[in-house]
Amino acid sequence: MFTKDAIREQIKSQRLRLTKEEVKRASAACTARLLSLAEYQECQTILVYSAIQNEIDTTAIIKNALDNKKTVGLPVSYDDGKMEFYSVFDLSLLSPGRFGILEPPESILIEPVRDAMIFLPAVAYDKRKNRIGYGKGYYDRYMERYPDLYAIGLAYDFQVVDSFETEDYDKPADIIITDTQMIL
Repeated sequence: MFTKDAIREQIKSQRLRLTKEEVKRASAACTARLLSLAEYQECQTILVYSAIQNEIDTTAIIKNALDNKKTVGLPVSYDDGKMEFYSVFDLSLLSPGRFGILEPPESILIEPVRDAMIFLPAVAYDKRKNRIGYGKGYYDRYMERYPDLYAIGLAYDFQVVDSFETEDYDKPADIIITDTQMIL
């Protein structure tokens, strides 16, 4: 079994080699699968990441949610390891924050309600829906605070590996949506 660090390096490298067309095609496929989910259609609040380094692009998801009058939140991370989600009404108001990731203005804090859905950025997943993130623990700590969130992983097929060791603090996704499948 490979270590998390070894998996992280190998998958990040593979993802960075994707062309813009490959990212666009896979992102569109993931978005179409997501929009067909009853859980997405019924939820009123989505907490979503802003894609970096050839992650599955979430822009179409954000636009769809805004068009459907859902509350949309993007994260702001802090030096103390804490992360909060703030409301987004207009994508043009986003600006680079920590780590160069687009963040919303810190104006309307979102306190997630029971029907909220969170999208987990990840380097890799395993077939049991465990996640390897970027190693900082922001999302694991956030999900510890809000355990009722419905967690969705968006990934390319090659990001899903057989298995890896997990820690007690690791929080799995409820579902993983890839460019060709859903892992329930």
